[in-house]
This record gives sequence, C-alpha cells and structure tokens, in this order.
Amino acid sequence: MVSWFFTIVVAVGWASLLAMPSMGQPAPHATSYPYFPNCAATHVNQPYTPNTEKDGRPIFSMSGTCGIPGEATQCTWFHLNRCYTNINGTLFPVEDGSGNFRATCTGCTTNDLTNPGYMYCHCNDTHGHSVPAQTDLRDHIYVDLDGVLGCPSVKGESCNTGW
Repeated sequence: MVSWFFTIVVAVGWASLLAMPSMGQPAPHATSYPYFPNCAATHVNQPYTPNTEKDGRPIFSMSGTCGIPGEATQCTWFHLNRCYTNINGTLFPVEDGSGNFRATCTGCTTNDLTNPGYMYCHCNDTHGHSVPAQTDLRDHIYVDLDGVLGCPSVKGESCNTGW
C-alpha cells in the first residue's frame, strides 16, 4: 500500500514538473547587452485598445529609449507578457515566449527609483489571493545588437511599429 501510494505521488510530481512552462536561469546572450543601463526612460504599460494579442493574451509591453555602446539610441518596445509566467504568486522568466503573467497579475510597474531594473506586481497565488511579486528584469531582458529591447524568443520593434 505504501509503495503504491509513493509511486503515484512521485509520478504526479514528475508530471507536474514536466507540464510547467520552460523556465530558465539568466542565460548570457553573446549578441546582446543588458537592458539596464543601456535603456533610458523604460516603462511598462497595458494599452487600452486593443487590449489582447491575436492569441487572446493580454497585451502588456515594455518600452524604452535604448541603444548599444557607441550607437545612437531609439525608442523600442516588446511584449513583456510573453517573457514571464506567474506560478503561485511568483514571477518566473520563460525562454520560449509562452509567458502570460498578466492573466493573473495586476498593478505592474517599474517606476521604483530605489530599485531600478525591478518590476513589481500583485499576482494571484494558488488560492486566488493577490500577493506582492517582484522580478529583476536585468536577469532576462536585453538590448540586441540592433539596439532593440527583447527577451529570449521575443524580439522587440521600433516604437514607430504598432501593436
């Protein structure tokens, strides 16, 4: 009986881990620079119209005036929502662009002068309670060699390009 129960618990545990989105530790990007301090005036925002992407995910973007050392700066933006996921009130980076943290997080901001580079939100835990969540965007967001903001699998665009 104990052996059978243990087998089920282990199998369910492994299945849960395999079903989680692809989360990764910060990876060095040989063809990019950290977004901070290579971007100025960065902010996160959710536009009023349209408020969802074609696949139904809420639009939540990050924009900033960015550049690489020795080059001119430009305004760029990307879908930040695709770069992170919320698991039990904690924000985790995803490497494959499958993120959708805005489905369960609200009030996100990067306007903290004492901790630049961090994003703060209120995210639902597994019980549906809103809890404070934060993540260091410097670990996952970068500026590519074209001076454009992005994260793994999510390339940004010029601010002149619409949603």
